Amino acid sequence: MSGRRMAKSPRREPRKSSESSEDRFRGPHGWANWNAFKDGLPPRAKAQVAGTTQVLPTWTEHSLYSDSYIAGELELGPDRLLITIPNIHEEVGRPAMQLVLRWHDHLPDPDYSAAEWKTDVSDYHGGDIGDEFASLLALLLGCRMRSGGVTRRFYVGKDPAGSPSETDHAPPVLIPPQDRPVLPRIAESRSLGDCEQLLRSYPDLSASQAVALVRAARQYADALWIADADPRVAWIKLVGALETAANHWDGGIDETSVERLKRHRPTVFDALGSCSDDAMKAIADELAHTFNVVRKFKDFVLEFESGPPQNRPVIGEFEWTDLERALGVIYNWRSRDLHDGIPFPPQLCAPPQSDGEGQFMEKFPASAVAGGGGVWEAQELPMYLHSFVYIAGEALRGWWRSMSL
Repeated sequence: MSGRRMAKSPRREPRKSSESSEDRFRGPHGWANWNAFKDGLPPRAKAQVAGTTQVLPTWTEHSLYSDSYIAGELELGPDRLLITIPNIHEEVGRPAMQLVLRWHDHLPDPDYSAAEWKTDVSDYHGGDIGDEFASLLALLLGCRMRSGGVTRRFYVGKDPAGSPSETDHAPPVLIPPQDRPVLPRIAESRSLGDCEQLLRSYPDLSASQAVALVRAARQYADALWIADADPRVAWIKLVGALETAANHWDGGIDETSVERLKRHRPTVFDALGSCSDDAMKAIADELAHTFNVVRKFKDFVLEFESGPPQNRPVIGEFEWTDLERALGVIYNWRSRDLHDGIPFPPQLCAPPQSDGEGQFMEKFPASAVAGGGGVWEAQELPMYLHSFVYIAGEALRGWWRSMSL
């Protein structure tokens, strides 16, 4: 990739978990439960939570759906991923229950006393343990994966095979493509063995790393799931996934708020040169959340992307040396869609054309295009959605690896 300008941020050391025992079980539910297992806490042996009428199961099963056939099984601490071997194989837009996630509860009883509760979303990612693992698998395997909820629970003193449940089970709806899929080969078979090593590193992350990872993975998984139904929103979700990761990654640099101000806003830093140290710090702290979001987004992708895919089209190939500029274009379209109501160009949301040799074009093969009241030059149409899915997925997986070192 000679000739490419790599805009690197300062290196940061991988961070290991440093939580106290009291905070050890903060974080995503699956991450916390896995760490409870690693710490030697036994599986739940009673159902009743002390002092309440709350009854918790000893183990629970969640249904995981995909339109890809998923091969293999894994045992991951207190969790098991069990294959269902459905009749539906590789039919785009027709999901089946491909896996069952069975997890044994090793966490201490939750505290249901609301006397000192305050708003706190530091661990919140908007889903349960089934959504957590479904999103991580979608990211690792690059396939559609969504939880359909709980299908079986086991309670102490009840049937040892557990009790079937439909109360919280709703098979997810996947809208199939009208003609050709926006993401070619999205329904090809996958194997759990291909993601086992990285998945096993999940409990070794810190709580804050795990939360950021799951939040990013959930947006990535949403993008894949809705790509055929609304590719415009899929673009927005993918940019959001990268932003989520980039914000956490950038915040991991060991520097003060003033040093971060100097790195992100050098002109402002220089203009404040005559301020006292206390005033400089106060201003830096206040501006911290506004630091260059586009720069962080670009730097993150450029740091962790893995280069072009192995199999490429003979025509309609994206020029990889143009990646940094293309990222700026994509980010601009996302911002205009969200803030100005100007949707992503239709060519970026269309199914890719075939190159006639069994591969799919990576970008729209025209110098300009008009339609629907808009005109777009080629430079404003950097790549098809499936190409950005590849770039985003590789960057997010690379970031996960960097945190697992």
